[in-house]
Amino acid sequence: MKKIKRKICCEMMEYNTTNHCSVHTNPFECPDCLIYIDKYNRYGIIIHDGGESFVLIDYCPWCGTKLPSVDPKKIKLPGLR
Repeated sequence: MKKIKRKICCEMMEYNTTNHCSVHTNPFECPDCLIYIDKYNRYGIIIHDGGESFVLIDYCPWCGTKLPSVDPKKIKLPGLR
């Protein structure tokens, strides 16, 4: 898979997208992990409910910068045509 170079909008976003927990290997298990970036380069805020849910966001929660978006037509989800 091609590594995507991301432009980070602010220090808080950089910290929250690059900081890795030394205790939890899965970001959804770590209570300190707030931001998730999926394979489509979409940003989301993790919902700490015991699963792997997250809410997609369009703007940085700290500085308000518009985040990169993906054309929904290019995303192929299982079971959808």
